[in-house]
Amino acid sequence: MDISHITSQSLRRLLELTDQKENLLKQIARIEDDIAHAVRGTVKTVTETTESFAESIKPRPAVRSARSKSVRGRRGGMKESILALLSSAGESGMRVKDIAEKLGAPAGNVSVWISTTGKKLVEKLSPGVYAVKSSEAPAPSVPTAPKVRKPRVAKKSARSAKPAKAPAKAKAAPAKKGFKLPKKP
Repeated sequence: MDISHITSQSLRRLLELTDQKENLLKQIARIEDDIAHAVRGTVKTVTETTESFAESIKPRPAVRSARSKSVRGRRGGMKESILALLSSAGESGMRVKDIAEKLGAPAGNVSVWISTTGKKLVEKLSPGVYAVKSSEAPAPSVPTAPKVRKPRVAKKSARSAKPAKAPAKAKAAPAKKGFKLPKKP
């Protein structure tokens, strides 16, 4: 075994594996002890068995992935925070880049939210600059009546509208060479 090529990371991994092996060997020894007690007729109580088993299990350290470092907010949280920022900016509006910076979210996420979910709530002032739509929309002078739909009428199918065709006449088979059909009298 060449020790000069061992890294600190592989050495840590070897230590972890050695600890796991020792724990498993302890478990095997306890299980063999339980079997010996059972054969002799002196069975351990359940609490003794579970305590010895619990001692042998060592809790593993939590492994952090790259994704677990990011903090995930609750659903719908972006709407409230974006609208709060835009309403504080007033009529002058705010750039997507600035909104994303203040929220700590990617600019692409903010832009997509504005163009999809927020399109009814936010208006575009210039490229990349948005503001909250004014809630004071002019009221219509004449109240409009609700739209009334016409009742649906069943249409005739295309087949029933066309006149029926007479059945096609059967064509005579072409004559084969050397064979003539007899003429009708």
